[in-house]
Amino acid sequence: MHAGNKTRTKDKYRVVYTEQQKVELEKEFLFNQYITIQRKAELAGSIGLTDRQVKIWFQNRRAKERKCRRKHDGVTQLPNTGMGVASVAPAVVGGAKTVGNDTLRLCDQLQPQQF
Repeated sequence: MHAGNKTRTKDKYRVVYTEQQKVELEKEFLFNQYITIQRKAELAGSIGLTDRQVKIWFQNRRAKERKCRRKHDGVTQLPNTGMGVASVAPAVVGGAKTVGNDTLRLCDQLQPQQF
């Protein structure tokens, strides 16, 4: 494995990315949410990850973006129906949006940052 730290889970080791790797991945994601094969190889080589790790990171990051966008838009999925339902309008408490007892700080962290 190219990325230094590993954390043991039940059956596998999970690589813990360095701050520099995360910054480079996030910068690329802000530029384009879908990475080309060529760019994936370049990025992987430059930050010491495999192509597969970069591909999976982008898949997971897009899923995180979709989840955040759904919460931010006030739409939640009903279990086993695939139907969305509008939730109660979020209240702003201390800079974080809240819906019921759930604080939506994730969306605040996903805003584009200056690098």
